[in-house]
Amino acid sequence: MIERVNRQAPLRALYALEQTHDFSLQRLSPGSAVVALALTEKVAAERTSSAAAWLAVADRLVQQAPTYRLGVSLQPGLWEFLRTRGGETG
Repeated sequence: MIERVNRQAPLRALYALEQTHDFSLQRLSPGSAVVALALTEKVAAERTSSAAAWLAVADRLVQQAPTYRLGVSLQPGLWEFLRTRGGETG
């Protein structure tokens, strides 16, 4: 049995993944970040009664941490790209 330990981990950034030919990292505006999060979550679309609450949480989340669109190429080198670029845009 796996023992769960409640630990805090500070949120440094959010990443919206996108399959691309090359690695890329682009910081999103708060509005674009909420849209990117909404595209990954079916709750807002399937349960309209909770959509407003979900959008409010997403809005608060993107105000607390920068959100990036991370272009991921399905080739070796992803971890090196992330290590060298970090959270910086170029």
